Amino acid sequence: MWAFVYTGEQIFTASVVKKGKPTSLKKLILLKPDLNNEAFNYIAELTGYDTLTKRETLIQLIHSLLESVKSASTEVDTYYHPEKPAYTFTIDDKTPEMEGTTMLPKSENAWVVVQPLEPKRASERKGWRKWVVKNEGNTKEQFEAYYDLFVKVEGEAEQA
Repeated sequence: MWAFVYTGEQIFTASVVKKGKPTSLKKLILLKPDLNNEAFNYIAELTGYDTLTKRETLIQLIHSLLESVKSASTEVDTYYHPEKPAYTFTIDDKTPEMEGTTMLPKSENAWVVVQPLEPKRASERKGWRKWVVKNEGNTKEQFEAYYDLFVKVEGEAEQA
């Protein structure tokens, strides 16, 4: 699983990564948790972390997630993306292909779950849309576009 997310809150609360345990997460890109980061502050406000105290709590949550990632028994490449993404997405594949020692979630069984950013508060989030793009049939081209975007963003991001 490769995840391009805002804060990693869903990954943390769903316990996708646990200290000392293996994880299916292989790559993680998230916003840099910094009160001077305009993109982080914008996303924090949209997701209900609209006060300084709440934002500091969110920063602690992100650091706890990163601590879990670093102590997982499976290596996870983790990056900070400096800009506000228009949406988040996760690439998942139960039968990933390998390129040398790198796992590529690109088999015909792969899919992407996409969630666009909409200007809604956390209390209104029920209306946020998600959609799935499969690496087959008429959505194969879309899947490749998300895969290529992930690789591009990873190349521009800084190591966490």
